[in-house]
Amino acid sequence: VQEYRVISQNFKAEYQNATSAVITAQTKSGGNLWSGQALYAYQNKGMVQLDSFQRANGTPKPDYRRTLAAFSVGGPIIKDKVHFFGSYEGNYQNRFNLVNIGAIPSGFPALDTVNLQQYNGNGSSPFRENLWFGKVNADISNNQSAEISFNNRHETDIRDFGGNVTEAAAVSFHNTNTVV
Repeated sequence: VQEYRVISQNFKAEYQNATSAVITAQTKSGGNLWSGQALYAYQNKGMVQLDSFQRANGTPKPDYRRTLAAFSVGGPIIKDKVHFFGSYEGNYQNRFNLVNIGAIPSGFPALDTVNLQQYNGNGSSPFRENLWFGKVNADISNNQSAEISFNNRHETDIRDFGGNVTEAAAVSFHNTNTVV
């Protein structure tokens, strides 16, 4: 996003039935000079603290790794006429959720042979996200321009387990959105 604007009153007709505030965003565009940015960030379990309940129970800290990588580049295809901008962001997390199913109380003979404690421990909960954006804009004349953009989001996530919910009952979430 290059810039955003919050409009709280006196809406133009283009916003039709807006009743409170309107937020508009302008995506970045390339210019006549090539430019780019890059980012890399890393976080591991040494940078994350257990909550007070986990500390009180002596819960061991689960393994955790997160890597965030991103870059963007923009510039001219034809100077003063056609420009390009593109970006990528990757978010890779290796998380673990603690499953801790307690002992079955006596008085349930049907469950005497069930070993639910075999499911206890840390289960892998990986998250992967890839975001792509590309845009080409052209100045056709003094009062005409054209623009085409591409946006792709792809996510996978193993989630919604831990506590007394086993890893076998986890949700395998997949999300892909592409807009041109």
